[in-house]
Amino acid sequence: MHILDLVSFASAEWLSNANHGLRKDIEDKMILFPRFDNITMGIITKQDEIRFKKLQDEVGNDVALKVYDTLEDCVMDIEELKMELASIIVTRSASGRERLDTPEIKLGTGKKGRLRKDRYSALIIANMIARSMQREIPLPTYNIIGRIVNGETKSSASDQMYYGQDWAKDFSAASAKVIRRNQ
Repeated sequence: MHILDLVSFASAEWLSNANHGLRKDIEDKMILFPRFDNITMGIITKQDEIRFKKLQDEVGNDVALKVYDTLEDCVMDIEELKMELASIIVTRSASGRERLDTPEIKLGTGKKGRLRKDRYSALIIANMIARSMQREIPLPTYNIIGRIVNGETKSSASDQMYYGQDWAKDFSAASAKVIRRNQ
């Protein structure tokens, strides 16, 4: 069964909740980004070489070049995402709606344009879905408190019938008086 979450970027409420939720998760350190320095890049490059040679031995050179996605590519995508996050500007429209967008730039043709924010949009969608899954209220678990005085009880050792004080575990039907209303 597939579960689909519809994302409507036209909905001001969803977009505002998603952006503010992402900001809160970054500030609360629920979302962490990896370090980016020369030592990390050197380690990643060596790991990529080892993995590529292993893949080459398993499937051959031609297939390995088509299939393989390097850690270095992933790290560089994360760095681009961090640059997109740092460039986001919050503005308000005349109607009071928040708009989170990249700054305007001049393109090579002389026209105005905006930087891309594809990675940022993907992060917003993923974070909002994760927030909704994480914040679901779990169903309560109910434990039976008490015992059955008259009637049959489950005899299986795994089915515990009583949760409560230890002194009441040895309670028997012979030592109890049953009171019924209206009789």
